[in-house]
Amino acid sequence: MNKHQHTTRGIKHWGLSGYASILPRIKFGITGQESSPQSPTISYCHPLAVRLKNEYNIKKRNDMKTTLNFLIRIILTGLLVAWAVMPYFDNSTNDSVINEIFRIGILPSILIIGAFFIMVGFYCRTLQRCLTLIKPENRKTKPTSVWYMFAVPFNFVEDFFIVVNVANSIEEEKKSNAKLKNVSDFGMISGIGWSIAQVLSFVPNIVGQIAGILGMILVIYHWTQIAKINKLLADNVLKQ
Repeated sequence: MNKHQHTTRGIKHWGLSGYASILPRIKFGITGQESSPQSPTISYCHPLAVRLKNEYNIKKRNDMKTTLNFLIRIILTGLLVAWAVMPYFDNSTNDSVINEIFRIGILPSILIIGAFFIMVGFYCRTLQRCLTLIKPENRKTKPTSVWYMFAVPFNFVEDFFIVVNVANSIEEEKKSNAKLKNVSDFGMISGIGWSIAQVLSFVPNIVGQIAGILGMILVIYHWTQIAKINKLLADNVLKQ
């Protein structure tokens, strides 16, 4: 039995067998002083610190993205409002849809505008129901975000984001929902179409009048599209 075996047995006897692979590598001189110890190499990982750093970077990027989107919407809203209001300083060209409405009188104008906002309210309910029926992981925006259509004058820009997010959400839902397999039109074209027509309706000439009428036709068409998709989504939820 060699010297190494004696050492190992002694270690086991003292209850230090877990260190048997480390202690024999430490050499001692005759005087009892340690000479050339070989300490084990231990590496420390910090998964929590790395994860927190990654989460911070992601949050920072998301915050920057949110701020940038907000600034873009504010700037675009300001430009659109300026573009829509500026022509009205010239009294020689007042043939837009808005001017025609006020030309018929204050009370009738209030009734028309009130009826219009009621229609928008029902339209928003249809869009909200659509996003609610879509699985949360497939939504590109919150269902309640559709009510930003009432945030005048920011709605002139926000409407574009709303219809695009609804269309993209439906397209994403189709990938995992067999009920939508035959749906090829998600309302993107008609939704963007009425949003553009809404802006052009402020042009104070015949272009504004045509755009206003076209916008109403497109919004009704988009409304019926989303309502049909809602029926398919609702049938799928009931079967589940």
